[in-house]
Amino acid sequence: MVNMHMAESSHFTFVDKKSKCKYIWFTRRRNERFGVCLTDGEHVWMKDYSDEELKDFLKKHSMTSTTDYIQHLRVSCSEGDLSVCVSDAAHVLFGRTDLVLSKINECGSKQELKELMFRMAEQLTDGEPPSVSEQQEAQRKPIDFQPQQQQSRASSQVVKRRRPGASLINPGAKRKPDATGVAFNDADDED
Repeated sequence: MVNMHMAESSHFTFVDKKSKCKYIWFTRRRNERFGVCLTDGEHVWMKDYSDEELKDFLKKHSMTSTTDYIQHLRVSCSEGDLSVCVSDAAHVLFGRTDLVLSKINECGSKQELKELMFRMAEQLTDGEPPSVSEQQEAQRKPIDFQPQQQQSRASSQVVKRRRPGASLINPGAKRKPDATGVAFNDADDED
């Protein structure tokens, strides 16, 4: 059996160097067959390899595993060294390798695109654990600037009632009593 490693669920984008159209490469394994797929977001072209076909392809192109195959595609994409000619079949030229992919019918395309979309979404939501440097940076940040922690802290605080006579502006100080005015003494007026 061919060594698959992580190549079973690889995907990456590229722009065709001639037409400037965007594509996504993706690979998968289904029913013991390794598949290399290409999509423009609407149509899907695919090459499904049996183990024997895959061994022959890898040997012909001096590759030892599907990981090498995927790496070769990835490097070609990053260097802009891919050209695609699409019709009912897609002829993809990457490096010195010419690959012919067959167009999948509309129902099959929808299923492949659905699976690709969910696989990509799972990778985004699962994510990789943060690196050591990201963890250290998060520890250096002051807690006060992290809104989620502020909200949880605020909801756990007890609201204190204002005591009668306490100042609204300076709660620790008592308010001065309201002025009552001048008291006149009737007895003093008679003298």
